Amino acid sequence: MEMGEFAYCAMCGKLFIKRGTGDLCPQCQEIEDEKFSKVESYLWEHPNSSIPDVSEKTGVEKKWILRFIKKGRIVNRTTPYPCKRCGKPITHGEYCEECLAELRKESLRVKRALREKIRRDKMYIKENKKKKEKG
Repeated sequence: MEMGEFAYCAMCGKLFIKRGTGDLCPQCQEIEDEKFSKVESYLWEHPNSSIPDVSEKTGVEKKWILRFIKKGRIVNRTTPYPCKRCGKPITHGEYCEECLAELRKESLRVKRALREKIRRDKMYIKENKKKKEKG
């Protein structure tokens, strides 16, 4: 059996062995699943409810509901919350479309720069190797 990597739980901060892509320890994951089930059931009966309404009617804290929205587990059409980068109001995900586009561009720029650096370093290594062979 292969051992997973260690991680700190995003909710309680406890160190745990990560299995899969989740960021919660098994105990917090169980709590999240229970809370999600309540929210999901309520939304089936009351689609397009606001975050405060869902929280009040289900007893599930707003932070959990926002987590479900950011993770893409539920869709929010009524209550905006701030983009993680610029603060602009959004209704899904963690970033607004503009920030996502800028982050993608920056990621590509960094990727290109790294590739170029690797290419230059390889050339430098080859040049040094040739000089050593001649000398």
